[in-house]
Amino acid sequence: MIKYTSIKELCDAATKRGIKISELCLEDQAEEMQLPKEELYAMMEKNFDVMVESVKKGNDPNLLSTSGLTGGEGAKMLQYSDRTGGGLSGSFMTRAIGRAMCVSNCNAAMGRIVATPTAGSCGILPGCLVSMYEDKGFSKRDVVMSIFTAGAFGMVIAQMASISGAEGGCQAECGSASGMAAAALVELMGGSPASCGDALGMSIINQMGLGWDPVAGLVEIP
Repeated sequence: MIKYTSIKELCDAATKRGIKISELCLEDQAEEMQLPKEELYAMMEKNFDVMVESVKKGNDPNLLSTSGLTGGEGAKMLQYSDRTGGGLSGSFMTRAIGRAMCVSNCNAAMGRIVATPTAGSCGILPGCLVSMYEDKGFSKRDVVMSIFTAGAFGMVIAQMASISGAEGGCQAECGSASGMAAAALVELMGGSPASCGDALGMSIINQMGLGWDPVAGLVEIP
């Protein structure tokens, strides 16, 4: 992808050309990799299919992590959502959280996941996007395209800051993933490139100071 040195530069480039961030990212990637855009789309569609499958695999109350410390949390959250209608947050929010936890459960049990942008934060983007697809009725193509949006912002973060938990702590992983997911959701809802950038910024701000030390050094609790 053509390198952008700031979120503003990325958003301005899309705005100037009158296209979405996802379209800009797809065009840039096609140019850099010398591949047809539809071939790149098909590759990203396979990533989304893995996200859907990782939710399904993780939605098993009897699935335990390899350490035995965790397992079944995602399934319990989805059951809670079905039983209560989601409580104060509503069913969409609790189901998105449940799906995110299912992916993390799948990862902890050595299942196949998509690192978005890392394995430690693998549940956040799928939790949001699978919920938009399955619960809100967004087309698969639109949801897959929104992953390009998330990826574009993630690449700027990776280039100019860090997505490494070892280097930047939890903020670098879950903070980046939350921002990427927020940007993708805003584009799905019809937001402008600038609004996507604002959503990313607000999401990262809300993650600041929420770092933690994992129990026994394993990225399972919390």
